[in-house]
Amino acid sequence: MKNTSKNCTDIEQSKKLIELGVDVTTADMLYRWHDERWYCVPKDVPYPYSLKDMIPAWSLSALLDLMPYEITIKEDNTPYRLLVTHKLVHYPRLTTMWPSIYSVEANTTLDAAFEVICELLEDKII
Repeated sequence: MKNTSKNCTDIEQSKKLIELGVDVTTADMLYRWHDERWYCVPKDVPYPYSLKDMIPAWSLSALLDLMPYEITIKEDNTPYRLLVTHKLVHYPRLTTMWPSIYSVEANTTLDAAFEVICELLEDKII
């Protein structure tokens, strides 16, 4: 199921983050099964359901909290600092705006952040 409002990662994105090793306690939302469909709800609201009926999810804010503010590339000791703009998440070089590393533009800022986090996790940056 795709989350059309994009207030949090969709179920597939959530499963990918968990597969890549993201700590589920960093999720701030949950998908819960109710009335034959999944609903994304805030994690801190108590629900009388078991956790087996829930899937962790991350808001844009929670995704950004997972990302390092600055990355330094060891080869040339170049620092890159996180920059988020409308639908674009990237790490531009501090001395100039380009080149950037881990640069993703997507349909939503949340999707761009998700893609960058996956790249950072796959490259063992985080």
